[in-house]
Amino acid sequence: MRELIVSAIAAAVLCAACAGGGTPRADSRKPAPAALPDTAALEQRFADLAFELELSDDAARQRGAREYLRRSADEPGGLALAAEIADRYLFDPESPVYSEALYIPFLEYLISTGRDSTGLLGEKLAICRRNAPGTKAPDFSYATPGGGRERLLKPGTAADIILFFHDPDCPRCRTFAEAMRTSEAIDRRIAEGTLRIAAVDLSLNSSVEADTLYEIRATPSVYLLRADGTVVLKEPSPQRLDIEFSARTDN
Repeated sequence: MRELIVSAIAAAVLCAACAGGGTPRADSRKPAPAALPDTAALEQRFADLAFELELSDDAARQRGAREYLRRSADEPGGLALAAEIADRYLFDPESPVYSEALYIPFLEYLISTGRDSTGLLGEKLAICRRNAPGTKAPDFSYATPGGGRERLLKPGTAADIILFFHDPDCPRCRTFAEAMRTSEAIDRRIAEGTLRIAAVDLSLNSSVEADTLYEIRATPSVYLLRADGTVVLKEPSPQRLDIEFSARTDN
């Protein structure tokens, strides 16, 4: 799982370093160019960190984010590049390691050090904190494919909920749904009556997003909720869900 992540920026730096054939002689009349941060090293360090923090608690995530950014700041231009790397991999829904929960400590550190003159980081932090783990997710009713309506929260039931926003034309939604269907841990919990899946077809329920109840930036969008609506996980991968339920079964 620990794949080396090398961006287009790193490739451009490497190509620029290789271009031009011979090595030009230094011109003592010109100041030495500013050193460029080691892009590939920063990205590899970030990939390792993201892998380790995926299953960590909030305190460990705070420490990891701070240490990564502080170490990056030791290189000229390193902090700006590290912030861009974190944004690209954790806030972009198309990223293979997309995780708003992991992005929160990075944003908090950057804002605390005065690096949000435009307010954009604050806006992103507000998005990440919406329906974050530990908060209560908004209840709503939604249309089902059969023409009926369901409510997300059902008073009197004790089953946890996988809230699964999807679109019929979304290939990744189908992949995620298949992963849940074939998970033995999830299947066991459903059979026991301690888990249910609330599958919300966004082609039938556009008002859920329009009313800003949930920040649905891409599909699928997934939450694990307690029966009372408390958010346990926001945007978990199928593997993360499987680990969550397998750990509960082992305990």
